[in-house]
Amino acid sequence: MKKVIFFYSIVSIVIIVYYSCTKETQLKQTEPIQNSVTVEEDISGDLKQSTFIELESYWEAEITKNDFMKHYMQSDVNMSTAEINSVSGRLPNIIKIIFTVKEGVAEEFISLKGNQNTIFFKQISHPVNTSQDPVIGKLIHNIYENNPTTGIPEKIIEIIEDNVAGKVSFNQNIVNAYQKKTVKKIIAIGNPSIMSYLCCKACYTVHDILDIHILDCLCCLASCNYSCFK
Repeated sequence: MKKVIFFYSIVSIVIIVYYSCTKETQLKQTEPIQNSVTVEEDISGDLKQSTFIELESYWEAEITKNDFMKHYMQSDVNMSTAEINSVSGRLPNIIKIIFTVKEGVAEEFISLKGNQNTIFFKQISHPVNTSQDPVIGKLIHNIYENNPTTGIPEKIIEIIEDNVAGKVSFNQNIVNAYQKKTVKKIIAIGNPSIMSYLCCKACYTVHDILDIHILDCLCCLASCNYSCFK
């Protein structure tokens, strides 16, 4: 009799332990995890077609949406209402412009409002020749293009990064709107098709506001028919 009672006691304990473990597992599977982002959420919307880059040293400027649209519409007086609404709908209230020179390439980015996330679009990407002034501690980046008449490479743009003064200039024109940033930042670069239909106008608009039209000829892989030579 004692053996029978002992046997059923053991069976009861096993059942209780099994039920408890099963219940705990179910709770872990169904309860939401706090302060976490799932893979699906992280790559949702526009980010599915994005690549990510890390910036360590760059220049950042901010432009209001209203200011951008005012300059954008001035570039084409015959612009349709549909285009105006389409462009305006892609812009955040504060647009960030990033300029950086990394591994021998100068790049310019503009922020857009994605479906669920902020993404950046690359407006300029062009190789540079870099040198450093050991006396004044400035980085000097020169951009060359072939003269269409002579076929000889000529310097068209000189970019000087004065990291001591916190200033960047383009052909001696200091752009005060650009602020030096050294905090590491990862940005999502959207698929070029997102901005292809308005790339040239957007690039021109940014340069109009920042007063650096010297960079226009580099816009959108130099596809906008802006001349680097006067």
